[in-house]
Formats: sequence, structure tokens, C-alpha cells
Amino acid sequence: MSVNKIALLVNFQHNTYLFNIMRALSQAFLDEGVDTQIVDCGKKPEGIKEQLENLKPDFIFEINRTRWQTQAAIPEDIPHVAWIQDAWREPRGGELPQLHYTDQNFGGSELIYTLVDPEYFGFTHHLEQGVWGRLHTGIDPRIHHAKPEVEAVSNSAAICGYIPMPLHVMNTEFLQNAMAWNNGKKMRVDQMANFMLNKAKVSVCQHSYPQLHQLMVDEINRYLDIQITVEEHIASMDRIPYIQLLDTEMPRINDRLALAGATLEAGLDLEIYGHEFWRYWPKFASYYKTNLRWGSDLAEIYRRTQFNVHNGCFGMHSRVLECMGSGGSIFVCTGRFNDTEYDIRRHFTPGEHYVPFDIETAADTFSQWRGQDKALHDIAMNAAEQTRQHHTWRHRAQEILSDMTAVQHMYQ
Repeated sequence: MSVNKIALLVNFQHNTYLFNIMRALSQAFLDEGVDTQIVDCGKKPEGIKEQLENLKPDFIFEINRTRWQTQAAIPEDIPHVAWIQDAWREPRGGELPQLHYTDQNFGGSELIYTLVDPEYFGFTHHLEQGVWGRLHTGIDPRIHHAKPEVEAVSNSAAICGYIPMPLHVMNTEFLQNAMAWNNGKKMRVDQMANFMLNKAKVSVCQHSYPQLHQLMVDEINRYLDIQITVEEHIASMDRIPYIQLLDTEMPRINDRLALAGATLEAGLDLEIYGHEFWRYWPKFASYYKTNLRWGSDLAEIYRRTQFNVHNGCFGMHSRVLECMGSGGSIFVCTGRFNDTEYDIRRHFTPGEHYVPFDIETAADTFSQWRGQDKALHDIAMNAAEQTRQHHTWRHRAQEILSDMTAVQHMYQ
């Protein structure tokens, strides 16, 4: 059974990044000869369902929501594919935020992809449901391609990424909210945030979401002399914005600050691109340039920078692939989530396509590569070719079509 028509459910207003991914996938499916329709999921569920019933696609593809999480909008007789990229379900129609791994409505899709190791999101107990796989992002070779004639500037470094604002800049009233209380004593949001940053030293490279939530509960129990479980805490708190501050925002801070500091310690000429929240961090404010919104602008930064640096919970990040595809040399840190079975080491070779590093010894690694202009140029060109041959959005569309065809046969 072949796949002839696909419907992509996209929220046009909620997330520009995800919309651009869907637009790239749509073009890739069209290049494969598959009729692809983008459906605005910002409408009411009954309107979405009626449109899907009229389209009659062979399957529906959605990011950050499974079939049961969008149940009212998904016809029962049309297979559903979910691609989970974040720990939190994409909110729609006035919904409150919800963690996937605590959501009783998670599941029901015929095929579920994750962007990272499922353990990172706490999906261990979900893995018995349906068919699971790993799906990486891709590159658009019209934008992300090497220009061998462009020489990277020696000792130039760039961080292209987001950092949250410091606690002292955030809304004071919000931070004074109580997370938990006992016998007149309360644990405030700012107290927990300080604990996570300065004592637990939380990190996207080291802590999964369940581990972050366990750290919170252990500190609440210690401070208030009570005994609650993670399940009890999350059941009452995961719909409140400050949990996202603690489990999604706080873990980024220490790693990003350490990464920026390591480039300076190594004597590199740093430029920072991303959200202007970088301006609130005094040590790095002078290195901040701007927030680049176009892929072509980012590609130019990647090409002319010798030390493009990335940290995160996985190596096959869109930033890494786009830098490689553009012909930029990249340094990659993934911490303990360096899953060699599915992540970057499965697809690329350290020292040939990228340079691995650890946050703790980043400055030493950067220093060792200073002055190795030819070696870094060769790494960049090797990575660009490997990415072009195996990691475009059309390659991802081919993976999805192959997997979905196999799933269709399973359900016949």
C-alpha cells in the first residue's frame, strides 16, 4: 500500500520554528510526489475534523501532540503520526500547559517519533504503546550548502542560541508565588530556582525531566519537612507556568554561561546571536549581536565562524545539522545523553565531521584547536558533504514514508 496524500497539522500562530519545519517537510513530501496539505490546527476541533474527513489523507502528521491529545479533531479511521520534540504538549484552544509524560491522554498514534532519547522526556512507561522511532530534523540544501571559497575567520567563535533572563530581572510577583507550604512555611519559586541553579547545578546536558522533577520534590520535602512524591507534586503543579521555568528554562542557564565563558578563556573572539535576553547577563552583553530570523543569515555566520559551539541534550540538533550543511566547523557537547545508537555518533565521526567536547574542559579543547585552520576547514567540508548526502529534509520525508508504509502493512 502506497502513501499518496498526507495532512500536516500546523498551528500557524503558536510557534514559528515548528511552522518552518512543517513547511520544509511539506515541500519534501511534494518532491517525493506525495500530495501534501497543511491544515491549520488553530481552528476549533470540529472544523479541523471536518476538513480532514474531506481531505481523506493516508495519514496525519503532527508535532508535539499524539492522537489522543488531539482526539476531538482526528478522524478515527485515519492513521496518525506524532513527532515529539518537546517535553510539553503544544497548547491549543486555551489549554493549559501539560507535560507529555504525565498526560493521561498521551498516545494512540500509530507511529510516534521522538527527537531525542525518550528517557530524556520520561517516556519509559509510554514505550509499550504503539510503534516508536527516532526522527531527526533536516537541512534545506538551497539554504544550507557549503561555500568553499568562504574562509572562516581565525579564532572566531559564535554561540547561536537562547538563554533565559536572570532571576533578578524576572517578574518579582511571579517569583514570590508559593510552590508548596506546610505549617505556615512556604517554598517560593525564586527559592527553588536558586536551588536548581546554584546547588543542584541543573544542566540540559546532565538532567532528564524526571530527574529535574525529583530534585524539586526532594528539596521541597527537605525544606518543608514533608513527604510528597513526584507524581503528587506534578499532578497538582504541571499546569502552572513556573514548572516550565524550573524544568525547561533553568537548566539552560549554567551550560550557556559556561560555554560562553570557555570561549573567552580560550582567547577566542566571541559573537552571540539569539534572544536579546543575553543583554541581561553583564559578562556577555558586549558580545551580543542580534537575533537572526532567517536561515540564510545564520548560514553566513556558520560559514565565517571557525568555532561554532553547541551544547544540549543531543547532538543531532537542527543547529548542528544546519551549521554542518552550511560548511561551518562545529564543536558539539551532549553530556551524558550522547546516545551512540541513535544520536550524532551514529551519523558523523568525531574529528572528521565535528569536534566533541565536555563543558568542564571546553576551554582546553578550544585552545587545542586554535591555529588549526586547515584541519577545521577540512572538518567543515567533510560534514557539509555528509549532511548533503544523508540529512536533507527530503531524506527525512523518505524515512517517514518508508516507516508509514510499514505501519500500514501492520494494520492491514
